[in-house]
Amino acid sequence: MKKIFLLLFAAVSLSFFFICNSCKKTQHPTNPTPANYRILSYTKATMGVYPSDNYRFYYDGRNRVSEILFSNNDSNGIKVGAPISKRSVFYYTNDTIIKITTNVVNKKVLETDTFITNSSGQIITTFMAGHNNNYQYYGKLLARVSDTFKSYGMSLASARTYTSDNADLLSLNFDGILYATFPDSGLNPNPSIFDTDTILTPPLTALWNLYGTTVTTTTHNNIPLITPSAGLPYFQDKLTGYDIQYPMTITANDINGTIIKGSCTYPGGSYKNVFFGVYPDKNNRPGDFWQLGSFTTYGINLYQNAHLIKTISIPLHGTHVNYTIDGDSKITTAIVTYNDTVNNHYSQIIEVYNLQYETF
Repeated sequence: MKKIFLLLFAAVSLSFFFICNSCKKTQHPTNPTPANYRILSYTKATMGVYPSDNYRFYYDGRNRVSEILFSNNDSNGIKVGAPISKRSVFYYTNDTIIKITTNVVNKKVLETDTFITNSSGQIITTFMAGHNNNYQYYGKLLARVSDTFKSYGMSLASARTYTSDNADLLSLNFDGILYATFPDSGLNPNPSIFDTDTILTPPLTALWNLYGTTVTTTTHNNIPLITPSAGLPYFQDKLTGYDIQYPMTITANDINGTIIKGSCTYPGGSYKNVFFGVYPDKNNRPGDFWQLGSFTTYGINLYQNAHLIKTISIPLHGTHVNYTIDGDSKITTAIVTYNDTVNNHYSQIIEVYNLQYETF
């Protein structure tokens, strides 16, 4: 299933949603949540699975997220690998946000992330555990995202483009190109105790290994050395026609058989084209499915679409979101249904988000 992609993703967008106007009935959007409300906490429960995940938010004097506490009551280890409790603290300095996540019990640092913002407060770069993202915007809306995965000085990068209409994101599209960059250093095939690294002798040969239903290898020869006017020399290659669903690993060696240090993997888990639908009669507000994921990860909402996200559609997989909105225009419940059809086998997962708010 592609549930992880549909969530994380982190990294998703809103699609064209047609309104039936055959009866000429005017639709009036519901009002957004009043400005003096903010999310205090929410719980996420998967139907038929125990336990639930719980998130509690704290804010500084400028109404920025300063801390997030996560916990679940997974005392029996039902969610394998899920921490019982962790704490994320946000530090703000000029255009930089540093997020440090620790285990509440043993105080061990689990992850340190860095986010860079522009003059409008939008996140333009993220550095997260060997994975960098760069974001570009068209006004409020995301326009382009570049993903870069790094290992041993190597990197694999892709770029995807958003389309939009009427202040709503419509689709996320991948051009099929994966870019690779190698440092000019390798493992000495006959090293001494003090000489394990060596300069590579161009040109390089690169092996692109696609891990789909079977492993497919594409070989690129005669990759030249690039010597920039500033900085260290490097090698660069690209692969076209990449199916972004599946992981890709790349290795390389020079004409003497010296191999580059390590390898780099692009994890896949995405689709070339993803389409999105919105509720045209419901203005966006805290509690939107996208907002929840972004807010919990970055402390900032990346998705400034005009209306609430309703559907996320990819081949054989679909996500549908239903919201319960109270008399104050607050989203109190979001029910997210994931539908998958793989090899003629249909499955469904339902997650329920219950939200609580506070005034300030």
